[in-house]
Amino acid sequence: MARVLLVDDEELLLTVLKTLLRTKGYEVLTAQDGYTALELVKSAKPEVVISDIRMNPMNGLELLRHIRRECPDLPVVMLTGYSTAETEEETKALGAFGYLRKPFVMDDVIRTVRAAVETAQQKGAPPPA
Repeated sequence: MARVLLVDDEELLLTVLKTLLRTKGYEVLTAQDGYTALELVKSAKPEVVISDIRMNPMNGLELLRHIRRECPDLPVVMLTGYSTAETEEETKALGAFGYLRKPFVMDDVIRTVRAAVETAQQKGAPPPA
């Protein structure tokens, strides 16, 4: 079972996404800030991270930069309710796997997570411990 880490400071959104992904067979971990997320990336070794961009004290782009340094092959999907062309380009330049806009379509989330898990498995990412 693939492990997905959800990172968002909105508890309701975490609950909705967690429920959705669990019904599709994913193991789901959650974090409400970037610092907790970084600890979970190191300790829980998820196959995919989905992170909001607008968070405090560490925003999603900073989190993405840290993950790229620590785990360059880990697929990270960025999620935002404040989409701009500049932000989307920056996420791509930083190596984000995907970019989803709020409000999101559930099928888009599932499709993106499946593709990210497949990518992680093709790159030979180790299975979760």
